[in-house]
Parts: sequence; C-alpha cells; structure tokens
Amino acid sequence: MKDKEKDKIKVTFPGGAATGVTGSMHHIVGQGVNVLLDCGGVQHNNIKKDYLDNIAKFDFNVRDLQCVIISHLNYDHQSRLPLLYKRGFTGNTYITKGSYQFLQDMLVDSARINLRNSKALSKQLNKEYPPAYTEDEVPAIMSHVIEVPIGAMVELDDNFKFQFLGAGHIILSAQIVLYIGKTVIG
Repeated sequence: MKDKEKDKIKVTFPGGAATGVTGSMHHIVGQGVNVLLDCGGVQHNNIKKDYLDNIAKFDFNVRDLQCVIISHLNYDHQSRLPLLYKRGFTGNTYITKGSYQFLQDMLVDSARINLRNSKALSKQLNKEYPPAYTEDEVPAIMSHVIEVPIGAMVELDDNFKFQFLGAGHIILSAQIVLYIGKTVIG
C-alpha cells in the first residue's frame, strides 16, 4: 500500500476556531509545506485570560514554519507575530501591498497595550507578568515582512505557491489561495 499519509494536507486551527473569530490562526502542513495563515491575538475582555492565551505556547514547532501569510490587519489576525519570531520563527511574513506601515504601527500599538496590560495584571495579582513582547522587537520582525500585490502569484518553491485575492472585509484585506502540488486551497 502506498504511503498516502505523506500526500495528505492537514489543516489545523490553533486559534480562532474555539474562540469565534478572535485569535485567527490556521496551520497548513503536508506535501512538503508548513505554513501559517494569520497569527492573531485573542480578546476575551478579561485581562488575565487574554494575557495567558496570548502568551501561550504555540501548538506547532515555530522553527519548522516556512512562512506566515496574513489575510488582513486586525489585532486578531496579526498581533502574535512578534511572539512567533521571539520563539524562533525566522521565515518571512507576507502581507498585501500597502499594508507595511499599518502592520508596523499596529504591532507597536499592540506591544504598548501588552505592556500596559501586563503591568496592570502584575499590580492586580501582586505577581510579575512580563509582556509577551515589546515595541523594541518590532523592527526586527518588520525586516522579514514582504508586501505582495493583490492578484500576484508568489512561488515559494516548485510545490508551493500562493495568491492574495481581494476581499471586501476591510481596506487591503485579502482571501488567501494556496497551491500545494496539484491541490488548491482557498
């Protein structure tokens, strides 16, 4: 019997699925591909639960990821990127063309909110809760960010391509179409 497991593409939802939409994160593995679609933070309106969920260990080895592809710039789709890099991810993050400055500003803002919340939580519970990341870490992350025009095909290797298609959700948002071998996901 042929090993069909190696031909399968596995999609898991380490974020977003159990929490509604907040914390969007989709992990795609198979046929030589290991990518993350979105890397968002969760928002429960509970400072301790938000903190613990947003610093939680990822359900996959971040060092094995080829890249991250961000659909759009909402907190719940991109705000855990700094933590991903802090924990060892070294690949590129792809965003739609025109989004670079928005992403940088949002990551800096998220770091400030993270710091404010960790200080409040530390004071409230009389225990040290360090921030997941600081705004000083944002420039290093941004050096890995690549903007892609909507509609352009990005070929990462012979077996894996992706494309952003325009979405009407918010400005510069996109649907992501993956081409893995002969399989199209999107």
